[in-house]
Amino acid sequence: MSKRTLMNNLNLEKISHRTTVQNSYDSLYEFAVRHDTPSSRVAGDVILATYNSETFKFDFHEIHSLSTVNIRAVLTILANHLKTREDAVEYLSEDQIDRLKVSRGFPAHTEFLQTGCTSEG
Repeated sequence: MSKRTLMNNLNLEKISHRTTVQNSYDSLYEFAVRHDTPSSRVAGDVILATYNSETFKFDFHEIHSLSTVNIRAVLTILANHLKTREDAVEYLSEDQIDRLKVSRGFPAHTEFLQTGCTSEG
């Protein structure tokens, strides 16, 4: 399969639209925080890796555990990140990032935890 065919099959040709990237971050974030499965952890790990790849890592091979819709979202986010260098804070709030960080055992850096909120909401 050619690179062009693969990109067309995954609808990655249209990633230049900010709305497409925003929707990808939103759907992966919702999946990551609403479920407690290996796949939802992968979704959160991808987002955190675009936030700070030196601290937060993900296993590329674990992407296979995601649904086709979530794989498309991951590829959209990664392709956009490589193309623009925009990271998660361009699309998600610091509170959302903190919620993912806390779920991985890292400290939050905003008032998210200081206001009495928990990672459950």
